[in-house]
Amino acid sequence: MTHDFATLVDTLKSVGVTEQELIELRRAMNDDASHVERHRTIGPKVAGWIGTLIHRASTESWEVSPEAASELLTTEIGGYYGLNKTQAG
Repeated sequence: MTHDFATLVDTLKSVGVTEQELIELRRAMNDDASHVERHRTIGPKVAGWIGTLIHRASTESWEVSPEAASELLTTEIGGYYGLNKTQAG
């Protein structure tokens, strides 16, 4: 399933992503839309958002480790875009 933001939100909320972080993700996705269409990869703003959350996982108590956060976020957001694993990262 691709471009199902509600499912993506539910998944990310289930692991502790905050409402504010989801707002920031949506903004980054909107800003990166043309990049994704042209290059079929996650765009720079979404990649930056993923990096911010991985950093949070390494410095705060979060429900996932930095390694698991990286895998989860890349897989789920790549899936949202309909990208396979090699295209997402």
